[in-house]
Amino acid sequence: MHSSRLLSADLASIKDKVKEDRQRAIREKQEAIEREKREKEEAEQKIKEEQERKAKEEREKEKKERDIAKKAMAQQRRRLKKMADEAGHWTENPRDKLTEMERIERICIGFSVDQLRELCDKVEQLTVASEVVQALDDAEIMKKEAAAGVKLTKEEEKNKENEKQEKETWTSEEIQLLVKASNTFPSGTVDRWTQIAEYINEHRKNSAGLPPKTEKQVIKQCKAVQTMNVKLPSTTQNQLGTALPDEDNWSATEQKLLEESIKRHKSSDPERWEKISTDVGTKSKKACIRRFKYLVQMVKNKK
Repeated sequence: MHSSRLLSADLASIKDKVKEDRQRAIREKQEAIEREKREKEEAEQKIKEEQERKAKEEREKEKKERDIAKKAMAQQRRRLKKMADEAGHWTENPRDKLTEMERIERICIGFSVDQLRELCDKVEQLTVASEVVQALDDAEIMKKEAAAGVKLTKEEEKNKENEKQEKETWTSEEIQLLVKASNTFPSGTVDRWTQIAEYINEHRKNSAGLPPKTEKQVIKQCKAVQTMNVKLPSTTQNQLGTALPDEDNWSATEQKLLEESIKRHKSSDPERWEKISTDVGTKSKKACIRRFKYLVQMVKNKK
């Protein structure tokens, strides 16, 4: 009887210890979770504070640079105006003096700090009034020429763009040669686009003054012809058809051409889908991409 009570006491003690251990484990786990959460929040707070500190420093740096630039500009403006005032604006004629005063104001407003500094340095070296006036004239002329140069550059860019468009213009003869060459060198031909370009350049009759067609131009124009984005002679239209078939209905032949072209053109090629579309011949770039995604999804669904 006594031993039975001892056994019961031992069991109760063991149960209490197990319970205590379980509670301690739960408590330690909860503390670990809270500690991890707290550490994460502290780390995020530090990152946020560091970002705010850097942003503040950047703003202060930019403000300081602006203040320095403003101060430098004000200094050079005062410098030029002071020289002009002390020299009586380099003229004794009241009417000319008013003109020169307006000129100084115009220069102070329109010139950059570097242009002002350079002009002031030059004026300080001159002792003859007429030379100073000439220096001011030259400075204004140079500024106008610089501004005109910027406008001229924009005009030149526009002219270059027009020249580029002219270079990419296709004659009716060239389009017919493109169609013929596309049939002569079908999909799968090695260096197909290079051969088509060479064929067109070799066989066109009226090529005087025209640059040779490049592989990239051939691919682009072939795509335009297929989608009927260019005006073709009636005979050429009859060869190509007047409209694309249903984009999402694929024949076995089209499917085979698509698969072969996908293998042939690497994903790193920026014009991959244009080339694939041209190889297929009857599908647009978007249709080829849609079909590819559809096939990929079908494969995933089977897994």
